[in-house]
Amino acid sequence: CNIQNAGGSAAKMQTIARQMEADKVKVLMIVDLDAASGAKIEQEAAKNGVIPVDYDRLTPGGGAALYVSFDNVKVGELQGKTLTQCPQVKGQSKVKYVEIDGAATDNNAALFKQGYESVLSKTPGWTKVAEQDGNWDAPTAGRQFSAMLGKNHDIKAVMVANDTMAGAVVTDLKRQSLNGKVAVSGQDATA
Repeated sequence: CNIQNAGGSAAKMQTIARQMEADKVKVLMIVDLDAASGAKIEQEAAKNGVIPVDYDRLTPGGGAALYVSFDNVKVGELQGKTLTQCPQVKGQSKVKYVEIDGAATDNNAALFKQGYESVLSKTPGWTKVAEQDGNWDAPTAGRQFSAMLGKNHDIKAVMVANDTMAGAVVTDLKRQSLNGKVAVSGQDATA
């Protein structure tokens, strides 16, 4: 059985897991944005003879028997490479950029960041002028980007950890009449 961040509520996820255990499931797959609650669920499941499996996100401290995912660092590298090739910045000798990362508590966010920073930090002429944790939340990312832009009017590129947060950045760029003038990268195929 699979638990996917049941509406963001740790208590709801624990309730679902306990019900599944009562229903005698043998394997529990968890997609978790909250490592602390996920770890508790996995530890409890293992104590009850259920095999915990991390799917998409590693749950540090949980003790999953298996971790199934993709190459998160490679995804970040591709994000960084793609951003440097956007027409707004390609071939420019100096590019000031900002980063809006995923949640600091999310292992995937750390791996994406590792990947895109490995590219952007080595791209000649590229200078990071600000960085924030967007917590995978569009309103948070939008507020943070607006503050970054207020302090750095000459930002040419925005490295955003996912498309949901990138959408908030694009909305702010539209308000400032800068849409299409600043390169923005995200990922996850959110509309």
